[in-house]
Amino acid sequence: MIASTFPPGDGASLDAAWRPLAGRVDGAYLNFESRPGRRAFDRVYPGATGERVRQLWQRYDPDGVFQPQLNEMGRAATS
Repeated sequence: MIASTFPPGDGASLDAAWRPLAGRVDGAYLNFESRPGRRAFDRVYPGATGERVRQLWQRYDPDGVFQPQLNEMGRAATS
């Protein structure tokens, strides 16, 4: 299930649409992440998986060439 809003909708509209579903679903599709950052990274890549993803990014794509937004999420998660 994917939830999204379009103008004139906003983050509050998205939150209101998602709230009734949030307790019944699990997972994330990162290409549609509307609020990238540490919380999103930790949800998508929990625990040891997140640490491994950060290590792989640092090793193979330290400049974020291939996935700049995701790389920034990984960097934010280490801050």
